[in-house]
Amino acid sequence: MNPLLLNDQSVVSSFDSALTRTLGVIPDTRTDAIMIVQVYYFDLFKDLLVSGFTFNGKRYRYFTSSAGQIRTKKAVFMQVDIWKQYETNLLCGLTIEKINILGGNNVNKHLAYMALTNSATEPWTDFDIERSIVIDDFETEVSGTYDFIDEINYSTTRLNGTIPINHTDGAGMVLPSVRTKNVMFRAPWIKGLLGVFDFHAFIAEHGCSPLIRDVYGKEYDIIKDDICIIFTRSQFKMHKFYHSWKEYKDNFRRYNCTAGLCNEEEDRIKNAKINYQMLQTLTDISPEEIELLAEKSVNRLNNLCASVESIKDALGITPYNTRMTPFQQAVKLYPALLNDPYAKDTLRNIKNSLVKKYRSGKLELQGKYTFILPDFYAACEYWFKHEKEPAGLLRDQEVYCRLYQQHDKLDCLRSPHLYKEHAVRYNTAAKESDSAGLRSRWFHTPALYTSSHDLIQ
Repeated sequence: MNPLLLNDQSVVSSFDSALTRTLGVIPDTRTDAIMIVQVYYFDLFKDLLVSGFTFNGKRYRYFTSSAGQIRTKKAVFMQVDIWKQYETNLLCGLTIEKINILGGNNVNKHLAYMALTNSATEPWTDFDIERSIVIDDFETEVSGTYDFIDEINYSTTRLNGTIPINHTDGAGMVLPSVRTKNVMFRAPWIKGLLGVFDFHAFIAEHGCSPLIRDVYGKEYDIIKDDICIIFTRSQFKMHKFYHSWKEYKDNFRRYNCTAGLCNEEEDRIKNAKINYQMLQTLTDISPEEIELLAEKSVNRLNNLCASVESIKDALGITPYNTRMTPFQQAVKLYPALLNDPYAKDTLRNIKNSLVKKYRSGKLELQGKYTFILPDFYAACEYWFKHEKEPAGLLRDQEVYCRLYQQHDKLDCLRSPHLYKEHAVRYNTAAKESDSAGLRSRWFHTPALYTSSHDLIQ
């Protein structure tokens, strides 16, 4: 590779991650330990995959590509010497040879699992793997109406029937004494959401057995073994390549592996915007309803300069902004600065930006981006009370979200919006719907909790 081709324009910034921390990359410094190659010619890239390349006398080999990098035709290469030094750490004791001997992996999934180390995370410094287990997912048969897509001709048929639903796909539990907020978890070969739920209290209150088997058949006593984190099989991506959970834990400690956290719930969850995809799937909508959807956005534009407070809000000068820019701090201390030409130009640019966003379908709504969690109460009935069809706390067509205690109906959307997924459900967090307070007692985070009797998953 020609060193002259590497200049300031070819430098790529990277978030702090398990990979950068493992390699000892100092924040805000450059490193040549890893390099990202943009693919243009597949024949040439095939040679790079097989043989690697040399730069400044150092040999590089292909490391991985995340799902996003695969879509944009990018590949991450790592120095061979560094790979040999940290391979067992990054793979938690596994090797490519061992994985292939044990049956191999789907290539795209394997690359995505390898790329977990490159996820932007903060280290979970006091994570104790000895207080965690991996168990089978909570899966039941759910009845309802669904669209069946033929995998041969891709035709769609609407059916009424019963299908298996994995309610805990990618979701596990953590005790509130360990984490007080729902958070995304990352570790070698493990990813997913950890939802806060007091399963110790559930066991004590119902007097059920604390014994449970992990995915390898070993029995644990949740209370005596002081298990605080329950991962599910769907979160442990490479479980079939380990003989036991103990083997994984031993490797985790032996090779100094680490755990990371990302996307932790914020103290104040901001309002979200709808997008053009969600609007396009509203196929049965009248002009009056469209005006109703756009009303909040139109009002914001019309009232952007109606008062000093509205101008401050547009500039981001709010009680919730704890990292104000010097300009925002100056306006907060001396509002008369709003008469300055710079402030007027800034406000004009904000208004033009809002107009562009609204025209592209990013409309202001009373919506929130929050985590979606299964009915963990039903999951504990399934795991600890051994009920094959647990009742849980939510019935079909019901959800629970304490962010909307004044609204008994919610449109539950997901992003990216992959289908006509406007799932309108009854919100049992509405004050008149949860008079007994049972749901608010067990579902005490801002997440949207879904029913195990619903196809909403």
